[in-house]
Amino acid sequence: MFGYPGSGKTHFASQFAQKHSFNHISGDRLRYELFNPPEFTESESKLVERIMDYILEQAMKTKTSIIYDANNGVRTKRRELTAAANKRGFETLIVWTQTDLNTAFMRASSRDKRRHGDRYSFNVDEQTFNKALSKIKAPDREEYVVVSGKYDFPAQELTVLKKLAKLNLIEPLGKSPSRFARSKTTANPKKHGIGGRRQFTI
Repeated sequence: MFGYPGSGKTHFASQFAQKHSFNHISGDRLRYELFNPPEFTESESKLVERIMDYILEQAMKTKTSIIYDANNGVRTKRRELTAAANKRGFETLIVWTQTDLNTAFMRASSRDKRRHGDRYSFNVDEQTFNKALSKIKAPDREEYVVVSGKYDFPAQELTVLKKLAKLNLIEPLGKSPSRFARSKTTANPKKHGIGGRRQFTI
Protein backbone atom coordinates (compact mmCIF):
# COMPACT_ATOMS: atom_id res chain seq x y z
CA MET A 1 0.00 0.00 0.00
CA PHE A 2 1.09 3.58 -0.67
CA GLY A 3 -0.47 6.96 0.02
CA TYR A 4 -0.93 9.89 2.34
CA PRO A 5 -2.18 9.41 5.89
CA GLY A 6 -5.97 9.50 5.58
CA SER A 7 -5.95 8.60 1.89
CA GLY A 8 -7.87 5.37 2.51
CA LYS A 9 -5.15 2.70 2.52
CA THR A 10 -6.45 0.66 5.44
CA HIS A 11 -10.08 1.16 4.38
CA PHE A 12 -9.20 -0.68 1.18
CA ALA A 13 -6.58 -3.08 2.56
CA SER A 14 -8.65 -4.50 5.40
CA GLN A 15 -11.62 -5.26 3.16
CA PHE A 16 -9.51 -6.68 0.32
CA ALA A 17 -7.55 -8.88 2.71
CA GLN A 18 -10.69 -10.19 4.36
CA LYS A 19 -12.49 -10.92 1.11
CA HIS A 20 -9.55 -12.58 -0.63
CA SER A 21 -7.89 -14.29 2.37
CA PHE A 22 -4.68 -12.27 2.35
CA ASN A 23 -2.39 -11.82 5.32
CA HIS A 24 -2.90 -8.19 6.36
CA ILE A 25 0.08 -6.59 8.09
CA SER A 26 -1.19 -3.30 9.48
CA GLY A 27 1.11 -0.58 10.76
CA ASP A 28 -1.83 1.18 12.41
CA ARG A 29 -2.80 -1.95 14.32
CA LEU A 30 0.76 -2.49 15.57
CA ARG A 31 1.08 1.13 16.66
CA TYR A 32 -2.27 0.85 18.43
CA GLU A 33 -1.11 -2.21 20.39
CA LEU A 34 2.33 -0.82 21.23
CA PHE A 35 1.70 2.87 21.90
CA ASN A 36 -1.53 4.22 23.33
CA PRO A 37 -1.51 7.07 22.61
CA PRO A 38 1.33 7.19 20.06
CA GLU A 39 3.70 10.13 19.67
CA PHE A 40 4.65 9.38 16.04
CA THR A 41 8.33 9.86 16.81
CA GLU A 42 11.09 8.56 14.55
CA SER A 43 12.07 5.84 17.02
CA GLU A 44 8.45 4.78 17.47
CA SER A 45 7.95 4.50 13.71
CA LYS A 46 11.20 2.57 13.30
CA LEU A 47 10.09 0.02 15.88
CA VAL A 48 6.72 -0.44 14.14
CA GLU A 49 8.54 -0.88 10.82
CA ARG A 50 10.95 -3.46 12.23
CA ILE A 51 8.09 -5.52 13.66
CA MET A 52 6.16 -5.25 10.40
CA ASP A 53 9.21 -6.49 8.50
CA TYR A 54 9.59 -9.43 10.87
CA ILE A 55 5.91 -10.35 10.48
CA LEU A 56 6.31 -10.04 6.70
CA GLU A 57 9.31 -12.37 6.76
CA GLN A 58 7.34 -14.97 8.70
CA ALA A 59 4.19 -14.52 6.61
CA MET A 60 6.11 -15.15 3.38
CA LYS A 61 7.01 -18.61 4.68
CA THR A 62 3.33 -19.53 4.47
CA LYS A 63 3.30 -18.81 0.71
CA THR A 64 0.09 -16.82 1.15
CA SER A 65 -0.48 -13.44 -0.51
CA ILE A 66 0.15 -10.45 1.72
CA ILE A 67 -0.86 -6.81 2.11
CA TYR A 68 1.83 -4.64 3.73
CA ASP A 69 -0.30 -1.75 4.98
CA ALA A 70 1.74 1.37 5.76
CA ASN A 71 2.54 4.74 4.13
CA ASN A 72 5.53 3.15 2.35
CA GLY A 73 6.63 6.56 1.15
CA VAL A 74 10.40 5.96 0.97
CA ARG A 75 11.53 4.50 -2.36
CA THR A 76 14.57 2.74 -0.94
CA LYS A 77 12.39 0.99 1.64
CA ARG A 78 9.91 -0.10 -1.04
CA ARG A 79 12.77 -1.48 -3.12
CA GLU A 80 14.07 -3.42 -0.12
CA LEU A 81 10.62 -4.92 0.42
CA THR A 82 10.31 -5.77 -3.27
CA ALA A 83 13.71 -7.44 -3.33
CA ALA A 84 12.91 -9.49 -0.21
CA ALA A 85 9.56 -10.55 -1.69
CA ASN A 86 11.03 -11.45 -5.10
CA LYS A 87 13.78 -13.49 -3.43
CA ARG A 88 11.08 -15.64 -1.83
CA GLY A 89 9.14 -16.08 -5.04
CA PHE A 90 6.57 -13.34 -4.53
CA GLU A 91 5.45 -10.79 -7.11
CA THR A 92 4.75 -7.26 -5.89
CA LEU A 93 2.28 -4.53 -6.75
CA ILE A 94 1.91 -1.10 -5.16
CA VAL A 95 -1.68 -0.03 -4.58
CA TRP A 96 -1.58 3.76 -4.53
CA THR A 97 -4.63 5.29 -2.85
CA GLN A 98 -5.04 8.85 -4.09
CA THR A 99 -7.08 11.46 -2.23
CA ASP A 100 -6.75 15.24 -2.27
CA LEU A 101 -4.72 16.67 0.60
CA ASN A 102 -7.62 18.48 2.26
CA THR A 103 -9.74 15.34 2.43
CA ALA A 104 -6.79 13.21 3.56
CA PHE A 105 -5.93 15.62 6.40
CA MET A 106 -9.55 15.91 7.45
CA ARG A 107 -9.77 12.12 7.74
CA ALA A 108 -6.39 11.73 9.42
CA SER A 109 -7.12 14.43 12.00
CA SER A 110 -10.63 13.25 12.86
CA ARG A 111 -10.74 9.46 12.68
CA ASP A 112 -14.16 7.87 12.87
CA LYS A 113 -13.91 4.54 14.72
CA ARG A 114 -17.16 3.47 13.04
CA ARG A 115 -15.52 3.72 9.61
CA HIS A 116 -14.02 0.54 8.17
CA GLY A 117 -10.27 0.80 8.62
CA ASP A 118 -10.26 3.50 11.31
CA ARG A 119 -10.72 1.28 14.35
CA TYR A 120 -7.01 1.17 15.18
CA SER A 121 -6.02 4.55 13.75
CA PHE A 122 -5.18 7.65 15.76
CA ASN A 123 -5.81 11.28 14.95
CA VAL A 124 -2.75 13.17 13.74
CA ASP A 125 -2.09 16.89 13.98
CA GLU A 126 -0.99 19.09 11.08
CA GLN A 127 2.69 18.88 11.99
CA THR A 128 2.65 15.07 12.04
CA PHE A 129 0.67 14.97 8.80
CA ASN A 130 3.10 17.30 7.01
CA LYS A 131 6.08 15.34 8.33
CA ALA A 132 4.64 12.18 6.79
CA LEU A 133 4.02 13.99 3.50
CA SER A 134 7.63 15.15 3.33
CA LYS A 135 8.80 11.53 3.21
CA ILE A 136 6.43 10.34 0.51
CA LYS A 137 7.99 9.82 -2.90
CA ALA A 138 5.86 8.62 -5.80
CA PRO A 139 6.63 5.25 -7.43
CA ASP A 140 9.50 5.37 -9.91
CA ARG A 141 9.96 2.40 -12.25
CA GLU A 142 7.81 0.37 -9.87
CA GLU A 143 4.69 -1.63 -10.70
CA TYR A 144 1.65 0.13 -9.26
CA VAL A 145 -2.06 0.71 -9.66
CA VAL A 146 -3.95 3.85 -8.63
CA VAL A 147 -7.27 3.67 -6.78
CA SER A 148 -9.31 6.65 -5.68
CA GLY A 149 -9.56 6.99 -1.92
CA LYS A 150 -13.01 8.49 -2.44
CA TYR A 151 -14.49 5.51 -4.29
CA ASP A 152 -16.33 2.76 -2.50
CA PHE A 153 -14.62 -0.60 -2.00
CA PRO A 154 -16.22 -2.53 -4.91
CA ALA A 155 -14.91 0.02 -7.41
CA GLN A 156 -11.45 0.00 -5.84
CA GLU A 157 -11.39 -3.78 -5.76
CA LEU A 158 -12.30 -4.07 -9.44
CA THR A 159 -9.49 -1.68 -10.40
CA VAL A 160 -6.92 -3.76 -8.51
CA LEU A 161 -8.23 -7.07 -9.83
CA LYS A 162 -8.02 -5.80 -13.41
CA LYS A 163 -4.42 -4.75 -12.84
CA LEU A 164 -3.49 -8.11 -11.34
CA ALA A 165 -5.08 -9.89 -14.28
CA LYS A 166 -3.24 -7.63 -16.72
CA LEU A 167 0.04 -8.58 -15.03
CA ASN A 168 -0.95 -12.23 -15.39
CA LEU A 169 -0.81 -12.74 -11.63
CA ILE A 170 -4.39 -14.04 -11.52
CA GLU A 171 -6.94 -15.47 -13.90
CA PRO A 172 -8.75 -12.98 -16.18
CA LEU A 173 -11.95 -11.52 -14.78
CA GLY A 174 -14.18 -12.66 -17.64
CA LYS A 175 -17.80 -11.66 -17.60
CA SER A 176 -18.45 -12.53 -13.96
CA PRO A 177 -16.18 -10.88 -11.37
CA SER A 178 -17.83 -12.96 -8.62
CA ARG A 179 -16.27 -16.18 -9.94
CA PHE A 180 -12.89 -14.50 -9.75
CA ALA A 181 -12.83 -13.79 -6.03
CA ARG A 182 -12.30 -17.32 -4.78
CA SER A 183 -10.10 -18.60 -2.00
CA LYS A 184 -6.31 -18.59 -2.20
CA THR A 185 -5.80 -22.25 -3.08
CA THR A 186 -2.77 -23.07 -5.21
CA ALA A 187 -3.99 -26.55 -6.19
CA ASN A 188 -4.97 -25.75 -9.79
CA PRO A 189 -4.13 -22.30 -11.20
CA LYS A 190 -6.60 -22.57 -14.06
CA LYS A 191 -9.57 -23.06 -11.76
CA HIS A 192 -9.03 -20.34 -9.23
CA GLY A 193 -8.75 -16.59 -8.87
CA ILE A 194 -6.50 -14.83 -6.41
CA GLY A 195 -3.60 -16.96 -5.28
CA GLY A 196 -4.19 -19.47 -8.04
CA ARG A 197 -1.27 -18.30 -10.17
CA ARG A 198 1.38 -16.91 -7.83
CA GLN A 199 1.67 -15.49 -4.36
CA PHE A 200 2.10 -11.75 -4.32
CA THR A 201 2.53 -8.82 -1.97
CA ILE A 202 0.63 -5.53 -2.16
